[in-house]
Amino acid sequence: MGSGRSRRDGWVLALGALIVAAGVGLALWNDTPPDENPVEGTQPGTTARPNPVPGSQGQSPEVSAPTGPRLVKLLGEVAQGGLFAPSGQVAPFVIGHMVELDVEAVGVDRFRWTCNGKPLLDEGAEWSARSKRIVEFTEAIPHHFKVEARDEASGKTAEPIEKEVAVKVLEIVSFEVVPDLFTDRCLIGDTVFLEATMAEPISPVTYEYRFSVNGQVILNDTDGVEWSEWGNATYEFAEGGSYLFKVEVRRQGMKAAEASKLLAAPLVAGAAVIEEFQLDPPQAAAGMAVNLVGILNSTTDEPEVRIGIQDLQGVEQATGFTWLPDTQTGQIWSLAGLRTWTPARAGDYRIRIEIRPKKDQPASDFREVLYVVRGNQADF
Repeated sequence: MGSGRSRRDGWVLALGALIVAAGVGLALWNDTPPDENPVEGTQPGTTARPNPVPGSQGQSPEVSAPTGPRLVKLLGEVAQGGLFAPSGQVAPFVIGHMVELDVEAVGVDRFRWTCNGKPLLDEGAEWSARSKRIVEFTEAIPHHFKVEARDEASGKTAEPIEKEVAVKVLEIVSFEVVPDLFTDRCLIGDTVFLEATMAEPISPVTYEYRFSVNGQVILNDTDGVEWSEWGNATYEFAEGGSYLFKVEVRRQGMKAAEASKLLAAPLVAGAAVIEEFQLDPPQAAAGMAVNLVGILNSTTDEPEVRIGIQDLQGVEQATGFTWLPDTQTGQIWSLAGLRTWTPARAGDYRIRIEIRPKKDQPASDFREVLYVVRGNQADF
């Protein structure tokens, strides 16, 4: 009997322990903290699972394309705001330009264009099945274009598109020396050829040109007149100096110039000139050697050069340049346009090169550059 009670009591104890363990586990589960940011539509303490989109098979749903009549974008020259010039830039419209208006559209079959509120007719009708119109600019005023469209069958209309463009009387696209000199220096006796390029209209417009240098008119080579239909001119440098060229343009029949343009930079002429001044390296550290090289041109066989350094932080700023001797001759003025300079300390320096046609003659040309010297070579 005693052994039976002991076996039964053991089962009772084991069952009680199991019930207690289950209760502790349930209590711990109920004490789990809720999610800090539960997803809308879920209970705190649960994990959100996205509902599948029917037919998506795990892919994002496709965005539907706009439906109904619509105008997509303007096409052609009005859309870009002008005409492409030979330089690749967009040149403005001018009086005499004739352009085609067009638009890309979806779901429409009737179009209406206006310019500054006035309908642009197609065979006498405002609304037309053709999306294009032709317009000629006859006034130098802003032109505001608007295109409307509709679907004839449904009566639905598209959102209109508007665009405003500027129109000038005329436009000088470029004024330059041809062919390119690749330098702004010339010798006495050299001849340069100047050419002006216009934004050419389709409708016939005759332009007249007048060229000048330093305020003095250059008469045309062909007919010897001040104003000419030729958009080019030649000029020979008779003496040394700085020359600033200008072109003025007007429509034939006009009394005054309607546009003008200066050459990008003055040209310098002399008996001996410095076409280019090169510094290698472009920046240096204290203690680094710098090569100073002048590219020279001269009407004489023995032009002489000198190169100087001015320390902009030192006393030399008031006293002038320290001239570097030629390493071969030891002379300040020499035939060689090359010097080597090793800056002793960091700072800003002005470097100057001068040239003279012959010994004992004054300098006929010079160039200056500002040069930065860093503290040490680790800066490079």
